Amino acid sequence: MGRRGLLDARLARVDDRFRTPKIAVAFTGCFTVVASFLGQAVLVPISEVGSLAAAIGWLATCLAFCKGAGLVASTFKLKFIGYSGAFVAAMLILMKLVPIVPGSFGAFEYAALFVWSAIGLVLWMRRGELKHSKPETS
Repeated sequence: MGRRGLLDARLARVDDRFRTPKIAVAFTGCFTVVASFLGQAVLVPISEVGSLAAAIGWLATCLAFCKGAGLVASTFKLKFIGYSGAFVAAMLILMKLVPIVPGSFGAFEYAALFVWSAIGLVLWMRRGELKHSKPETS
């Protein structure tokens, strides 16, 4: 994401020896350590919103497959698989968002969704600024 300008370009620095993004790994590790001390009351809403994000990603992937399946082979079987996956993903999304369903989002989950979305919006709006900063190459 650092190489594409979606995040700070420093996160794209790659270690010469191990060929891993060393600053991104360190940042993620530090963030994970700090988050582990926040407790279950904070981690549960974050993981619930993560499950919603995964379902949205799954839905987008299935729909993209259906749209591109005609390029590969326009068989009913392939499109059926894609639309079936999209249906399941849509049900998972509704399961989290419809209040009458047991296990749906509560106030804290909606707050976490709002914060996560706000962070994403800010990063998306700053993408032009971030693209102009070049990562250091070693």
